[in-house]
Amino acid sequence: MAWVIIGGLSSSLVLTLVLVPVMYMIIERLRLKVNSWFGKEDVDEVKLHNPVEIID
Repeated sequence: MAWVIIGGLSSSLVLTLVLVPVMYMIIERLRLKVNSWFGKEDVDEVKLHNPVEIID
């Protein structure tokens, strides 16, 4: 029973702290790329707070 609880806590930790931010960055990059295809200007505020540009 303890292994099930430890596994559940570990998987929820990974989903919350790793998978959710990674998926957000992927979707945000895709959104910016699609907007650039259609010539839409993006708000500078979003670009300033985009963690992808800080890492790259």
